[in-house]
Amino acid sequence: MNTAGVVLCGGKSSRYGAQKIFETYEGSFLYERSLQAFTSEGLPSYLLTNAELSVHFREPEDRILVEGQSYQGPLYALQSAMTLLPASGAVFLLPADVPRVHAAFTARMMKHASSILTQKDALIPVSQDRIHPVHGVYHRRVLPCTEQLLAEGEQSMRALLNRIDPFYLSFSEGDPAFININRFTDWSRLQE
Repeated sequence: MNTAGVVLCGGKSSRYGAQKIFETYEGSFLYERSLQAFTSEGLPSYLLTNAELSVHFREPEDRILVEGQSYQGPLYALQSAMTLLPASGAVFLLPADVPRVHAAFTARMMKHASSILTQKDALIPVSQDRIHPVHGVYHRRVLPCTEQLLAEGEQSMRALLNRIDPFYLSFSEGDPAFININRFTDWSRLQE
């Protein structure tokens, strides 16, 4: 299946106090860590952002997707990615604020996605009984559902998962792929 990797780079970073995706970790901007996890698997990969931030990335212009409206959340981002990438049969999302996301994570997700998405609508990782919908792979067939939910004023990814047929893939409790940076104090979690 033709799958595109999409890094979600359109948030306000209001809890962080500054635009966190341009913070560096081990020599790379945060958003680049997620891009690297996709490119390690050979996935065509894109940054999904808003018009304001789009001029600040150092990626080629054809890899930057710009949402029609800013700060609408991940459900709108998924709908935007699918609309802007009409040739993709599936979209693999990753947040831009997960500095320790790794190639083994994307490899495992992609290994399962090709067979699971023939029957299920999405492949969603679970770690410590916590689901991670913004680390998920979504089949194009969910697009009408995202549009319906948005029309109803819904913004929650959980609302989408409640209306589609996802498969939940378990990951170990300590998998670093899910450590995200929301506040400046979260950097200390990377040392644990």
